[in-house]
Amino acid sequence: MQCFAKSPISADWIAANFYRSAVNQSLSRAAHCHSRIWGYIALLVIVFGLSIPCADAETSVLPFDQWSNADIGTTPAAGSGTYNSTTGTYTIKGSGADIGGTTDSFHYTYRPLNGDGVITVRVQSLTNTNSWAKAGIMIRETLQPGSAYAMMMVTPVNGTGIQYRSVTGGSTTNVLTPGVSAPRWLRLERRGNVLAGYQSPDGVNWTLNRRIAIPLATNVFVGLAAGSRTSSLTTLVADQIVFEPKSDAMTLPWPWAESTVGTPIDQGVALHDNDGSYILANLGAEMWVTADKLKFVSQPLSGDGTLIVRATSVVSNDAWSRFGLMMRESLSANAKNVLFSLTTSSGLAF
Repeated sequence: MQCFAKSPISADWIAANFYRSAVNQSLSRAAHCHSRIWGYIALLVIVFGLSIPCADAETSVLPFDQWSNADIGTTPAAGSGTYNSTTGTYTIKGSGADIGGTTDSFHYTYRPLNGDGVITVRVQSLTNTNSWAKAGIMIRETLQPGSAYAMMMVTPVNGTGIQYRSVTGGSTTNVLTPGVSAPRWLRLERRGNVLAGYQSPDGVNWTLNRRIAIPLATNVFVGLAAGSRTSSLTTLVADQIVFEPKSDAMTLPWPWAESTVGTPIDQGVALHDNDGSYILANLGAEMWVTADKLKFVSQPLSGDGTLIVRATSVVSNDAWSRFGLMMRESLSANAKNVLFSLTTSSGLAF
């Protein structure tokens, strides 16, 4: 039996209380049924509380000889990237029609990134060649003009924030904080297919701009980008560039563990922030059928139990993407389970 709340429900408190009868308890214990929080989607990011990445991970400053330079797309003036060892500043000059739309035109100073990582920079200044000149840090799948990417950027007068293209050749989206410009600290983090952009006035107190799910290849590029939106060059001056490779800063606390049930498009990601919040993401998953495909965060449950969660943010392109609370007998795709879920815009389902 399926029951649906037809009116849209915003992210709110959800509680599921499951009680097994004494007749079924022995069977349930033998099956070692698991209580699990899960995430399911066709492009979904679930955030249990907004949070700030841990700043205590081992870091390494990137020497400039590890960077490469390239003009992406068609640029009217050749760009460049240089480093001043006396002042410790990086200077990136770039022209180009825009970083945005379906194709990009800018200068990129970059290095390879394999898997997860975090890059942090302090932007000292950006030349105002156009109100929509853009510069900042970028994680990019390829060096082609239409590549998927995410970028934490500053503009001269239109604010600071994140911009991204989710698929190759697709349009771009930006989420900007108005009235904020250089000098500004920026941070861009990749954990699997989840990318998060942060900004800070002092490098200590960070604000999350947005988390997004982008199905990037394992091997991508990370670096500094500058585009003038004119035929002349804009100049980005930055310092304090720090790279953090994959760390355990956001691993799940014991006894919670993550797993992927079935065969979704990707393995998904499950993170735990230092304020106690959980972030789940999975691309192209499915359930409600004979074999589930979903992301799980779980711990064992023997006997009766209650699971309560507060959801503060859900991002998806599908009205029936769903997340919720689940108890299931095993991690097999066809295992018996009970689910109480919230959809993005189609209400509650049990």
